[in-house]
Order: sequence, then C-alpha cells, then structure tokens
Amino acid sequence: MIWSLLAFVTAFIISIYTIPILIKVLQQKGLTDLPTEERKIHQTPVPTLGGVIIFAAAFFSYGLWLNIDDLHMYYQIRHVLISSKILLSAAMLIFFIGIKDDLIGTGAEKKIIAHFITGVILIIIGDVRITGLHGIFGVGEIPYWLSFIFSFLVYIGLVNSINLIDGIDGLAGGISAIFTLCMGIFFLIMNDYVLSILSFALLGGIAGFLVYNFSPAKIFMGDSGSLSIGLIIYFLSISFIEYPISEIPPSLIHLSKPLSAMTLLIYPITDTLRVFAIRLLQGKSPFLADKNHLHHLLFNKTQSHSKTSLITYGFTLIAFAISFTSYVLSSNIVLVCLIIYALLFIYVVQKLK
Repeated sequence: MIWSLLAFVTAFIISIYTIPILIKVLQQKGLTDLPTEERKIHQTPVPTLGGVIIFAAAFFSYGLWLNIDDLHMYYQIRHVLISSKILLSAAMLIFFIGIKDDLIGTGAEKKIIAHFITGVILIIIGDVRITGLHGIFGVGEIPYWLSFIFSFLVYIGLVNSINLIDGIDGLAGGISAIFTLCMGIFFLIMNDYVLSILSFALLGGIAGFLVYNFSPAKIFMGDSGSLSIGLIIYFLSISFIEYPISEIPPSLIHLSKPLSAMTLLIYPITDTLRVFAIRLLQGKSPFLADKNHLHHLLFNKTQSHSKTSLITYGFTLIAFAISFTSYVLSSNIVLVCLIIYALLFIYVVQKLK
C-alpha cells in the first residue's frame, strides 16, 4: 500500500506545482482555447494542454515507484514488464496525436489511423482484450475472433467517450479520478500492487490538475489528456474485468467485475450513446460536435460548472453502489436496473430544459 500512496503523492506534487508554470507559458505563447465555436461555453481564452502534465506526472510516478520486489516468480515479472511496455507504447502514440490535435488540429482520417494502430498494440500485440461477458446475458467466453472485434469497439468507444465529456470544468477529470480511485482500491484488495500503483499514479496527476480545472477553470486537459486518460482507463478496466478468478480474494469473488467497471463509467457511456443515437436519428454524423450533451443540458439549468460536475459525480457513485447488488442478484437483473437508472437520469435531465 505504501508504494501506491507514494505514487499518488509524487504525481500530485508534480502536477500541482508544474501546472501553474505551464499555464503561464501557454498564455505567453497564445496557446489557448478560444471561445469561438458555438458549442463552447467558456467566455474567455483558457490554456489547454493540461494533459501534458497529467501524462508526465502519472508515468514518472509509476516508473519511479513500480516495485517488483514482491514478484518472486519469473512469469510475474515478465508479465509486468511486457504490460508496462505495451501500455507505454500505446499511450505515447495516442498522447502525441492528442498534442498535435490541441496545437494545430488533426484530421479525422489520421485520428482513425492512430486509434487503429493503438488498438493493434493494445489488443493484438498486448492481448489486453475482453475474452467473455462473465455471465452477463448468460454468456461466458466469446469466440477468439469476436473478442478482438468487441475489444476494439470498446476501446474506441471508451477513449472517445472520455473525450466527449470534456466540455464542463472538472467533469472529465472528476469522473476519471473517481474511476482510478476505485480501481486503485480494488487492486489493493486483490494484492496487485503494480496495477494499484498505476491507478494511484494517474489519480495523483488528475487530482493536481483538478485544482486548476475545477470551476472556474484556469486550464483544460485537451485531447492530449482526455485521449491518454481514456486509454489508461481502458487498460485498467480490462485488467480488472479479466483478472484471474483464482487470484481474486473471497470478498470480491461474487462481485460482477464488468458491471462494476461499467458503472464507474456510466456517465460517459450514457452520454455518448445518447448523443450518437440522436445524431443518427437526425441523419447527422455521430461525430458532429454540438451542445446537446447531458452536461450541456444540466449547465443550461444550473448555470454552474461546479454543480453540473457534482451532479454527474453523484450519478456515477449511485450507479457504482447499485453494482454491489450483484453480490445477491444476478448480473442480468442488476444490468436491467442500471439501464433503467440511466434512462431515468436522461429523462430527468431533458425535462430540466
């Protein structure tokens, strides 16, 4: 546990002390996000590229405090080193694509190519994939070929959903912080200190960033942050869902891991599915930017970035609490409850207009 705490503290200190320097440099260079597009709701130019610090703080802290002394078997050490290599390679690629997009923009075709290459690194080379539904819909293991396709779709959807909710101060960072905190605790319970260190290192970087991103935001994370955070969240999610059942402690053996991971990401999943469905029904591209996201509707009512973000945090934590009913209820019943909960949330938010 001490290594996870050190990873969090180190990343947090790096983030909270270097972001003001970055803000000053970005302002001097004019590298700010201008409120020129109708979909943007901030009123003044705000520096972007906050993701640079999050990324650097998280991986520096992870590398510094990664402790393999407790790994006594060769296969354990080999697995950690290969996983770290795969994660860093994929994250570096998507991180630099995000930086390019923040600075000069990136065409849709290039983004698709980058996501495809990243997916190949993670899913095919690294074998970071979903092998089954773990009892949901009565499905266990899925065919090998379908596993790759399904995992790639989950990766694309998850990474872009984090990117899409980065429209309100503190929203994407806060949801990501909740996810990494819960994952870090889960991995501590499982005695997997490597994944716990990674979770808390990312949490520390995000927490330091949120000090300056919570309303009124002094800096945005940009695509360099949302895309790289989304990728690490995918890595942690699959690692959690596919954790060997023989190594799971009795306290978690009956918990539905897929549902637990999904509920921590219920807001980006719900919002993304909703806006994509609306755009497609209207005959528009699902990737067309607009101000029809749930957080935009909430902001129109609250007129507050902080209140809007806090409402989504509460929505997430309640869903996460519901997922623990999988201890006594079947996964399918819990999933139906979560779907109804998400639909009710959408209904209430839309009625607030």
